[in-house]
Amino acid sequence: SGVNAAHPLLSPVSAQETLLSINPDWGLSDNIKHGTSVAGIAVYGDLKSLLESEGRVSVNHRLESVKIVEAGKENDPELYGEISMQAASRIEIQSPGENRIFCSAVTGSDSEKTDGRPTAWSAAIDELIARPGEEGAELFMVSAGNVSANDLREAGYPEANQIRSVRSPGQAWNVLTVGGYVEEDLPDCEIAASGFSPVASRGSLSPYSSTSLIWGKRTPIKPEILCPAGCMITDGKDYFSDPSLSVLSTSAEFLKAPFEPFYATSAAVSYAAWMASEIENAYPALWPETIRALMVHSAEWTDQMKSLYCGTKAEDTKNSGRRKLLRTCGYGIPSLDRALSCTASRVNLIVEDELQPFHQENSNADPKLNEMRCYCLPWPKEALQDLGISAKARLKVTLSYYVEPSPSGIGWNDKYRYPSFGLRFDVNRPEEDLDAFLKRVNANMRGEGEPSSGAGSPLWYIGSSNRDEGSIHSDFIDAGAIELSSIEYVAVYPVGGWWYTRKHLGKANSTARFSLVVSIEAPDADVDLYSEVIHEIELRSPVAIEI
Repeated sequence: SGVNAAHPLLSPVSAQETLLSINPDWGLSDNIKHGTSVAGIAVYGDLKSLLESEGRVSVNHRLESVKIVEAGKENDPELYGEISMQAASRIEIQSPGENRIFCSAVTGSDSEKTDGRPTAWSAAIDELIARPGEEGAELFMVSAGNVSANDLREAGYPEANQIRSVRSPGQAWNVLTVGGYVEEDLPDCEIAASGFSPVASRGSLSPYSSTSLIWGKRTPIKPEILCPAGCMITDGKDYFSDPSLSVLSTSAEFLKAPFEPFYATSAAVSYAAWMASEIENAYPALWPETIRALMVHSAEWTDQMKSLYCGTKAEDTKNSGRRKLLRTCGYGIPSLDRALSCTASRVNLIVEDELQPFHQENSNADPKLNEMRCYCLPWPKEALQDLGISAKARLKVTLSYYVEPSPSGIGWNDKYRYPSFGLRFDVNRPEEDLDAFLKRVNANMRGEGEPSSGAGSPLWYIGSSNRDEGSIHSDFIDAGAIELSSIEYVAVYPVGGWWYTRKHLGKANSTARFSLVVSIEAPDADVDLYSEVIHEIELRSPVAIEI
């Protein structure tokens, strides 16, 4: 809805030439009092903590705005895809050659019911991100959409969140869709005095946050992450927003008051945009697919989230509680510290690579599966084994890539018709050598009539049947350090898509790039994994010998 960039905290990080409007007749002012608050969090993150501190604040990114919403001027929902593409095009023409992160807190109307299938809006954004035939893919973040007080009155919490699905364009495969969690509790004295109580406790899914629990199995996992969104209060019958449980941001009416409470998934996606900017500031050469992967990879569920869905042994299974946990809370709450750096007990490995998923010899031939990638993990096997039989460790893998959406939008009944291709990952089982592992994951390496040895490791917490939807996949294995020391290889391999099935479109020989993040962690063990991994990498590095 535009940004009132004369705000004293926004004017130093914005320029008049990069404040635009999709309709020049609308002007630039934020008369809905929404975009200015989105901007404040996207620039500064947690303003409440910053205002309580006394140190200097450094901002290393800048703010741009393209206004696509005007008070009293409803856009046709069918046109939002074109509007979004126009908005991105205008700012890129105005300020070319910049690293840019798109953040949108505009969603379909409250009455929209989605089932996870692509809409014209979500498909347009997928195409914008994939940039078929162009350079310059970007990171695009959208809000999941909100659960209203009326929804909660009718169904209660968390039932209303479970049946209120993510709205357009949040079902787009390539975006990072952001839901919300409760970051703070009300003080006991305030609860007692008001007669109201928070709907959810600190660390829980925010009452505002919509989910993808009711979507079909082939739909992408949405939201992927949760960021601060505030909480509602209730007396058991009615539900209300509360300033004490909201995020703090910049006010559109800053001459009256410089700050105002801000909440729901608009606040959450703004915070995610700030976090992504901090990662890109630290590592400006990273691909947007990698920043997206790091945010998901760094995410963890709180005890409150896990207890809600996986509180008993019967619930804590891949097909029951873990699926619900994933479809309501995504992969959890991202951590900037975990995304930015390694520690002695936790090491992140990042791979940015590409492959050609399929190969077609000529226009009349049927495409075939073509390439995969296999990486040898530089884990310090001896150091892990020396930790002893009781030591625990975690291996985590995240794979991120952008798909090109189907140019016609037909054939959703076949899950390979919408994405251009798909990628999957797996690691070797502890008892598998490299040859057996490759034979299992690569059908082309199996001899004629030789059966597959089955699915991937049963040790994965989420499981391939849950995680292998959409275009970002993440999972982890908690096991003994000795057992994890035998997991040495990770493979990335293709599965079908319309590049493969629709050969007449001539895209079968296209290449696809991806980002892979692999980490190992032993938080309770007395071992410097980081130094051990660096030493292992140096041992494996080729040495030039003069002859």
